[in-house]
Amino acid sequence: MFTRKLVTTNKVPQDLLDKLNNNYIKPGAWDINDENVNKFKEIMKNALQELQDGKCAYCELPLATRNPEIEHIAPKGGIKRVKHIECMFLPENLVYACHNCNSTECKGQKDTVVKKEGDYSNWEFNIVHPYFDDPREYFDIPSLEDGSKGFIPIPKVDADSYHTNKAKNTIKMFRLDSEKVLELAKEYMTKRHNEEFNYIIQSVSSYRPELQ
Repeated sequence: MFTRKLVTTNKVPQDLLDKLNNNYIKPGAWDINDENVNKFKEIMKNALQELQDGKCAYCELPLATRNPEIEHIAPKGGIKRVKHIECMFLPENLVYACHNCNSTECKGQKDTVVKKEGDYSNWEFNIVHPYFDDPREYFDIPSLEDGSKGFIPIPKVDADSYHTNKAKNTIKMFRLDSEKVLELAKEYMTKRHNEEFNYIIQSVSSYRPELQ
């Protein structure tokens, strides 16, 4: 979310979308064991996994070991507390998120919608929207003390109050500056650097046998 804008997937067949939006927009429909709902979820899961490069849409840490879930940006609510149910099956309202970012500790069912006006693309959100907002207008990512690339976003220094407030809300909601996320990010970066180093060594060793 804080490094690049997502592009809506077009892999869901239009006839399936029409069927869901015409017949399944009702409380609890997301959680029923139904052929059409299950097919939609499977298509979206695979499409989002590829679209997001296997990373959480919010914290951008790898999803592989973090119990990922399809997450509604504008929450659908539950059976008793219905929220933005009309965009339950809207691809641009769905991302693949890690369990931590989608938990009650972070986003959960918190409402991200400030104002509904016209189509979904014209709604106003209180967080940086993964599909509609360019993160470069909202975040800076400071380098680490050793000069290496950082991984914790801060509100963009020269942004106006609108962009700054949305950036702050996003960082706060997903706890992107928390110790927990920082430690996970450090662990990921260390692992990635080790893998890159090993790849370089293996590549060099292929034509420098004495290094093996």
